[in-house]
Amino acid sequence: MSDLKTRPTDQKVAQFIEAVEPHQKRHDCWAVVEMMREITGAEPVMWGASIIGFGTYT
Repeated sequence: MSDLKTRPTDQKVAQFIEAVEPHQKRHDCWAVVEMMREITGAEPVMWGASIIGFGTYT
């Protein structure tokens, strides 16, 4: 099996989302994050520079 190219980073999800423009899109991002937290039971983690992930599969 090959290695993953995208890996979890230490970048903060909140920092990434707060940079999203316009305001409505940022508001929508927060709504999706809250839904995904509830659905997965996992906290969001940045994967690479622009992907927010919830949990991992092994």
